[in-house]
Amino acid sequence: MPSNQAQPLVIPPKTLPKINQKKLGQSQELVAKSTPIKSPQSTISKIKSTGLKSASVGKTTKSSVTKSPTSPQSTQPSQSILSRHSIFWSLLILSLVLWVAYRALFSFPVWFDETIGKALFFGLPAWIYVVVTNFKQVGQSFGSDRLEKGLLLGLAIGGVYGFVTAILSLLQSGSTVAAAPLFASQAFWYEFGLAIFTGFWETLFFFSWIGSAIFALYKHWTLPSQVIVISGIFLIFHLPNIILRFSGAGEWGMVLMLFLFALGQTLLFFEYKNSYALILSQAIWGMVLLVYGT
Repeated sequence: MPSNQAQPLVIPPKTLPKINQKKLGQSQELVAKSTPIKSPQSTISKIKSTGLKSASVGKTTKSSVTKSPTSPQSTQPSQSILSRHSIFWSLLILSLVLWVAYRALFSFPVWFDETIGKALFFGLPAWIYVVVTNFKQVGQSFGSDRLEKGLLLGLAIGGVYGFVTAILSLLQSGSTVAAAPLFASQAFWYEFGLAIFTGFWETLFFFSWIGSAIFALYKHWTLPSQVIVISGIFLIFHLPNIILRFSGAGEWGMVLMLFLFALGQTLLFFEYKNSYALILSQAIWGMVLLVYGT
């Protein structure tokens, strides 16, 4: 009698596809070889080694660029300083020779000497030096941001110069102080205008150019050496005028006074780098010399 329980379905072995175990093993081996599984530690160590190599290459490249003797950045400053040294003394000596020849051979009015003459022999060399070497310190001392402070400082320093000079002149001559309406005189303002021109051209030449150049080119010098050299150049350029106007003991007195004045102006320029202060202080000092006949 047949049983009512369900019988399991049995598939004959012949109906199942045959799997080639040998080929399956070979394919798995090929996949494993083509895509190897890396451990995290080996991956991290490889990244670190690659980063160190790139950093070392970057350092080597940077150092080779900065230390290369043929680099334009390394050769340009040295060439610029060399050209400044060579042209500075050439222009200075040429200016001195031409200025001495001008004072010895020609006798023009004072207004011509203080305006046109000094523009040619003092202003032109400074302009040539700036154009050739691109020396920007000359123009920086005339910056508009220094005008107000320079005028106030020049008024104060010029007052000190003038007061000391007036007292020494009165003591030397034995005169007394008397009130005089100088500011109401047209001649006073005419002479003061010429004094401003004198102060401008001499400040531009002796301090804005020569002073700035010596402070920049000879930084290894001590400050007293720099100041004495600048003051000596100022005095040498004024010797022809002293020789023409004074004689005997008056020459040595004027030489000493001009040298002390140049020392003060050089220190003032070194401290403030302000040409307006030097222009006004020299103009006031010159007017005191003119009034008291020193």
